[in-house]
Amino acid sequence: MENWRGEVEIQCNAVARGDPHHTGPPKAIKVPGWPQMTGFPFSAAATIDNLAFISGNQGVDMSTSKLVEGGAGPETTQTLKDIQASAEAAGTGLSEVVACEVSLTDMKNFADVNKAYAEFWPSLPPSRVAVQVGKLARDASVEIRCLAAIPAGPKKEQVEFVV
Repeated sequence: MENWRGEVEIQCNAVARGDPHHTGPPKAIKVPGWPQMTGFPFSAAATIDNLAFISGNQGVDMSTSKLVEGGAGPETTQTLKDIQASAEAAGTGLSEVVACEVSLTDMKNFADVNKAYAEFWPSLPPSRVAVQVGKLARDASVEIRCLAAIPAGPKKEQVEFVV
């Protein structure tokens, strides 16, 4: 038996076309005021039906496009501010987030991440998984992606764009 070592992991979500419950095709979401993500083939979020898939975010200050300083705690705070902006652009909010995936480069930073995370969800936090990874882009300490429900009823405006 050969030893396998994973170098790349890609996760995708898909929906069946032709399902009578779908309200339309997936939409790519752009956050107002954020720079164009030239050279990065992904959206801040994508929506379909009543779901918003919020891309992995790092602690990047979108006004400067630079990673915030101070390590995992400040990075987590900025990451969740960016996730909040993505959720709002998708027509939802943090109170509708149902699941998050947290990637850390060092589990020793888990307490700092939890402290910042609890500021955004002081009660009824979403489900979550946290894993340690070898390295993140930009030498970030943390990356978080989330799934949110889009509330029924009058829809908040979505800011979409065409790639």
